[in-house]
This record gives sequence, structure tokens and C-alpha cells, in this order.
Amino acid sequence: ASGVSVNAGSGTILVDGDNGAIQLNDSTLTTTNATATAVRIIDGTTAALGNITAASGTVVLGETGADNLSGNVTQNASTAISANTVTVDSGGAVTLDSATNTLTNLGTVTRGGALTVVDSAGGLTLTGSATTGTTTNAVSISTATGALALGAQSITGNQVSLTGVGVTQSAGSTVDAGAGTILVDGTAGAINLAGTLTTTNATGSAITIRDATTVALGNTTAASGTVKRKIVPPPGFF
Repeated sequence: ASGVSVNAGSGTILVDGDNGAIQLNDSTLTTTNATATAVRIIDGTTAALGNITAASGTVVLGETGADNLSGNVTQNASTAISANTVTVDSGGAVTLDSATNTLTNLGTVTRGGALTVVDSAGGLTLTGSATTGTTTNAVSISTATGALALGAQSITGNQVSLTGVGVTQSAGSTVDAGAGTILVDGTAGAINLAGTLTTTNATGSAITIRDATTVALGNTTAASGTVKRKIVPPPGFF
């Protein structure tokens, strides 16, 4: 559908592809529902998303089992997701890369390909892990104007990039990049990593921690490669 607007008021929205492709073009789905099933887009092959507004609730992109999205999940050009939480269960790559997405939380992600999540404002908190499915692929999670907070959640990939105005991680969280590199970019904010970063990458940039005011590290393992750290000098330093 193109140019279609669906407003469910405070109710929920269900889009069920019945094992077919889901193409939402530039349509708009809107609800003020504050539950974990505010918007459900499920049971499809590929899913190309339109505009979705569920600022108080959860946008569910595929569910466990037969109601997952078996192919790639993408956003159509010039569309955006505004949601309290997004969860994903996909058999393909997940590309939520709109520069105008506004996401508060990223829940559990199961994927079959690379994972890209972009949040434009306010920071982003992980409330679920991205460790299930096919994880031998790249992960990029970024947020603007606020911190990226991993909490105790974990991420597995073969290359991991994490960006926020500050990046935090609690004990119990593991970022495992396999044989790939890890980048943690604080965008001139504080980086506080109390969990684990690990990679078998053997290059001079196996783990890069950069653009931070202060850096506090937890367990960092790059036995075959190099850990690089760059701190932003305070104003007037030079």
C-alpha cells in the first residue's frame, strides 16, 4: 500500500503477511497503545517498512517460530519508526537505518544476516540481546544526542560497531565480534564498559575505543590483535 494511513487510536495493529512478502511503501501505522504488542508485523518473507508510530509501545518485527519474518527487514526511503521498543525475529538481514528513527529501547533481536539500527535522538537502551540466529555477520548500532546503554545485554557478530554520545555496559554483558573488529565510539561522551569485549581479530585495530572524554574498561580480550584507545582532550588542553 502507498500513501495509506492506519490509526488504531489506543488499540493494537496487526500486519500478517501469511508467509508472503510485506511491502508497506510510504504508508503510516499509528497507535498510542502502550503494550508489548502495539504494532505487530509478522508471518512474512521480506518486510519493507513504512512509517510506524508507537511511541508508548512495542513494534514487533516478526515473532518466534512460524510467525517470524523469514527474509530481510528494511525501511523504505524517507520513512521512520518512532517506538518505545523494537524487537526483531528475522531469518534475513535487519536494516533499520533511517536517519529519522526515534527509538527508546532495542529489545531482543534474532537475525539471519547483518544488523543495522540507527536512532536519531535521545539515546538508546538495549533491553534484549542480539545473540541468536545467524550471527556471523556485521552489527552496527548507533544513537545520537544520548548514550548507547547496553546494560547487561550481549551482542554477537563478526564485526561490531557501537556509537552513542557516551557508551555504557554493565557486568554480564559480552560483545563478541568473532574474528572481526570492535569499534566503540563515544562521540565526545564518556565510555564506561564494565562487561566484556572479545575478538580473535589479529589486526592493528582489533578493538578501537575512540572519541571519548573518559574511558573505563572492563574485560577486554584481543589476544592476537591491538586495542586502541583515543580520549578527547579537554577544552583548552592545547
